[in-house]
Amino acid sequence: MSDIELLQKIGLSKYQALVYACLLQKGPLDARALSLESHVPMGKIYDTLSSLLEDEIITEHSGRPKRYESIVPEIAFQRIYMRYFIDSKNQRNELKKTITQLEQSLERRHNPTPNLQDIQIMYTNKDILNYFVEVHNEATKEVVYVTQTRYGSFHSEIDERTAYSLMNNLVSLLKKGIPVKILYPDSPYLNFFSQIAAYIQEEPIQQMYHDLVEIRILNTEHNFILVDGTMCIFELEDQRDLTKPYVMIRIRDAMLNSQLREIFHKLWEDATPFKDMDEKS
Repeated sequence: MSDIELLQKIGLSKYQALVYACLLQKGPLDARALSLESHVPMGKIYDTLSSLLEDEIITEHSGRPKRYESIVPEIAFQRIYMRYFIDSKNQRNELKKTITQLEQSLERRHNPTPNLQDIQIMYTNKDILNYFVEVHNEATKEVVYVTQTRYGSFHSEIDERTAYSLMNNLVSLLKKGIPVKILYPDSPYLNFFSQIAAYIQEEPIQQMYHDLVEIRILNTEHNFILVDGTMCIFELEDQRDLTKPYVMIRIRDAMLNSQLREIFHKLWEDATPFKDMDEKS
């Protein structure tokens, strides 16, 4: 049985199933592109999108044109199950069975086994910078950094070349309109964010920095990076110097990303906004 047939079996119409499966495969699309890619007629696409939005299994991004994105299957199917909860135990069990089959099918299709490209050994600062450039090139929606307390324990200033590289890396995100949220421990090393911002000379980019980059302070033991809605990145520290990463591990897992994002939001609410030197003055 195909994914489309399984989606119909759990309660979606054919057009709803085509749109949801297309968004899951292609990522965010506007209505016109979605009609073309999903083979849902343009005359039916907005009604279909409206019904999927009402059922909360896709989301809508503001802009011109608006773009639509699928909710990760694990969450979307749970919402479908709760919404179409049926009195008959047999039907209820059949729905559970179909959802499990569908999740397994989509997981095999969209989440291939991680390969060695997702594990990066760090030997130098240049390795770290190159890794972040690679990660940021994949970002399309948002980048979130959560840094644990031990990484804020050192006081050294970053060298000019590193600050310039980090600035260029950040600007590449800003030019794509991608917001960046940073949760960092209370430390003198926070000043390096001011150093990076100081390297931005163009006024439009400065405005993007103020609009899209948000930094808050919180001492936490959590340590991870989230890119968009699927990528999770973890650092394994160098046991000879715990303030330095040794290995970066990248995991593409929408459910894990969603769970970590919930943790991030809770930490974010408890954090204090960071005021850089320019704001303080």
